[in-house]
Amino acid sequence: DTITVVGLGVTGKSFFVYAQKFSAGLCIFPLQSSALLFCHTQTKDIDMMWKLNNGYQLTGENNPYDLINNLKRHNAKSILRLINQDCLLLAGKEDQYVPYKRLYTIQKGLTNSKNIQTKLFTKETGGEQHCQVGRMDLAFNEIIKFLKAR
Repeated sequence: DTITVVGLGVTGKSFFVYAQKFSAGLCIFPLQSSALLFCHTQTKDIDMMWKLNNGYQLTGENNPYDLINNLKRHNAKSILRLINQDCLLLAGKEDQYVPYKRLYTIQKGLTNSKNIQTKLFTKETGGEQHCQVGRMDLAFNEIIKFLKAR
């Protein structure tokens, strides 16, 4: 499952051509600030296909280029500072879809939140997967504990 991608790159006024082999799936190459080269082939990578199909279903898009552009619009960075309530942030250390380090990025962005509690689930504690799949009871317990303390 490999493909060869040949692309035209732009840096300032210079152009260059490159070719490289990548695993089949979604390949995104920045060509310039406003252009991307997308290459998508059929792949046996079930996880990649699930991500794309789930993205299409959630956004109504039907190709990788439009999906990425749609997803760029969904960003909480500019509104995090407006949140002034207590917050509970949960993350799984082995989350295959959302990097656990995003928990700390969000925490830093909540500059006006009165109280921020975080819980990072690990293999040792359980709940380390996306949305604590397999041990959602641990997430529910954290949420209940957080709400009861209010």
